[in-house]
Amino acid sequence: MKNIKTNALVLSMIFAFIAVHTNAQQVFEINSSNSSMIVKGTSSLHDWEMETTDFDASTKLEITDEKVSEILNVSFSTPVKKLSSDKWIMDKNAHEALEEDDHPKIIFSLKADDDIKLQGKNVTIPGNLTIAGKSREVSVLCTYNIISPRQLKVTGNADLKMSDFGIDPPTAMLGTLKTDDDITVEFEMEFTLESGSSAEVLN
Repeated sequence: MKNIKTNALVLSMIFAFIAVHTNAQQVFEINSSNSSMIVKGTSSLHDWEMETTDFDASTKLEITDEKVSEILNVSFSTPVKKLSSDKWIMDKNAHEALEEDDHPKIIFSLKADDDIKLQGKNVTIPGNLTIAGKSREVSVLCTYNIISPRQLKVTGNADLKMSDFGIDPPTAMLGTLKTDDDITVEFEMEFTLESGSSAEVLN
């Protein structure tokens, strides 16, 4: 009887340890209605910004003890034509500069074979960004927050140069308005656990 009780206690401790230290790979898909990306820059006349809320994106994560411990995959794209400001002429010039007709999407993906370990909520993600048909390696600063068993919020930013992608900074007003080469991309994206996936690991 004593041995039975001892074995039962040992098994209970093992199961408790497993429950506390659960981990699993989960795929999250973007919820575009609660997500946005803003591109900011300056010009010879004033600061400017363009925004989009139209995305196709997902991220595959390792979840350990209700926290993101590793980023296994990131894929993201947005249509160039969905980038817009409050000025139609700026939108037209920007879409032309981004070669919308030939390269209709801006695409980002995690570098191949780069699984990213997290320490805390902040992380720098190296990836390949493709704009106007040209790909460059970039680093994106991100913060990952689990807001519910099925929801994840990612915020971040990246500083870029248009010339790195072969883009001539747009001009307007017969050349009197000239945009600077440097731009900043800021984003806030909400992801939802892929349909059919179990959220038990996050409970």
